[in-house]
Amino acid sequence: MALDSMALRIDTMILEMEASTWPGMSGNSLHPRQRWIRGSGYTIPSCRDNARKTYLKYYSKLPDVTINAPIEDGLSVEDIKVPNQRAYTGPKPVIPSSLADTPSGSLGVDGLMKTLNSTLGTKYDLTPSLTSLLKACISKEYDFGTIYGYLRPIWFDCDLNYVKDSLRIFEATDLKIRKQALVDGQIAWQGLTMAPRRVWDLFSNRVVPWWVALHTPWGISHAWLDISRRKKVDTPINGHQWPVPIPEDTNLDLIRIEMLNLGAEYAWLDVLCLRQEGGQNEDLRAREWMLDVPTIGNAYVLGKVVCYFNGLGRPLERFDFDGTRSWFKRTWTLQETTLDSMIGGNTGDETLNEEVRKRFQLQLLSMRGARWPRFDVTGWLSLLQNRTCEKDVDKVAALTYFLASYGTPAHKETRPTTSTTHGYTKIDLTSNDNSIRTGDRTSTTAPAYSELESAEDAWTALVKVMRERHRSEMLFSYHEPGPNKNTWRPSWQQAMNWTQSVSMYYSYPSESFGCKGWPCQGQHPAKDT
Repeated sequence: MALDSMALRIDTMILEMEASTWPGMSGNSLHPRQRWIRGSGYTIPSCRDNARKTYLKYYSKLPDVTINAPIEDGLSVEDIKVPNQRAYTGPKPVIPSSLADTPSGSLGVDGLMKTLNSTLGTKYDLTPSLTSLLKACISKEYDFGTIYGYLRPIWFDCDLNYVKDSLRIFEATDLKIRKQALVDGQIAWQGLTMAPRRVWDLFSNRVVPWWVALHTPWGISHAWLDISRRKKVDTPINGHQWPVPIPEDTNLDLIRIEMLNLGAEYAWLDVLCLRQEGGQNEDLRAREWMLDVPTIGNAYVLGKVVCYFNGLGRPLERFDFDGTRSWFKRTWTLQETTLDSMIGGNTGDETLNEEVRKRFQLQLLSMRGARWPRFDVTGWLSLLQNRTCEKDVDKVAALTYFLASYGTPAHKETRPTTSTTHGYTKIDLTSNDNSIRTGDRTSTTAPAYSELESAEDAWTALVKVMRERHRSEMLFSYHEPGPNKNTWRPSWQQAMNWTQSVSMYYSYPSESFGCKGWPCQGQHPAKDT
């Protein structure tokens, strides 16, 4: 049910009053981590954005390409409610799915080179390095879309005599940096600004590793429909690596066309770029999620964000803003809220669009109130208390994005035993595929994610790496005894019901939770365990 006219007028008044209270929202409303990424880039920089002028010069000489939406039997293109999903036409090297799906073996090395040249408007000759690379792709049974996705980003500014070596160096560098970002189940400081592991290359219609693209992606944010209204799709877009959960009435090709029409070249979509359940390697998914889940928000910082408020790829229609499946009530969309957002699935209903924009702006303002000027714990907790998610531990992971510190952690010990006994955290020193390492634990600043962990254990791990002022706020502002040995601060369940909004700042040694000040209600603060 949409907001009625009276509620809209009230929302507008609140928005105008709060906006006048916080001038210059666009800069100050960012979280410090987001400002850091915008100022200094990702840990693995999106360095190919600097060559965009070169690419655009080549693209401008290409003929127009048209990609039409697939039409089901008995329907017409007008039956697609979102105009931007019907067709894409433009002078960019976008290839149709039929070409992307073409097996490389059917083209051969010469055919691959000819197709690459014709698609990109070049007249390059084969080199020994490129020939070797294309032969390797054929032996691995890659389709043309995958090869095109790997080579297009470097096609115009790479010495083709060394193309194979260049890609190998990019891959090794990326692997090394991501491995260094995890230490004994904790995220090191450089991991907090990590780039997404994969992106969706809309031109090739393939998911490619970050080290291939190195281009800033647009973010795609969406409401998750109930599982009864979803389907799992096996698709070549992600190399058939895992089934992709999408709404039952959604088509990934339509989303691609809409994103192309909006101006995107690369996009980050969780169901395509974040390894999902049911894939070829569940252990690998669990290892990747340790780093990838707490840093999901990074994918939405640098590029524009397209929001599907009514479900992924679905046309925007009237919905209950406060329903449990509403975009505005989901936990993960808190990280995905940005000033550079636009409505996905736009059908042209400007009245509805305006209602959604105003509600979205109110969410921006509520986040602004939580993060500036106080940056307090209670502000962030209040934003999560009425939100929903699939697992309780996900709320803690979402909070980790905003409360993990860049400073020295309060404790040097590893995660609680119950957090690190899962099989995927065990390190095989003989393996070349370790995604976690041992090392100096004092360099860690955020707990890694484990879907098997309890919310209470995850909360305990997060508290240990919070800033001193955040811990002191809980010590002096929360006036009920906490759990067992940690009576000085609220349990996770208590935190989700905490309404105190007064922040207090005290300094105390970072090696323990001792402090100078009076304990709350006669309780003696104890070191967290």
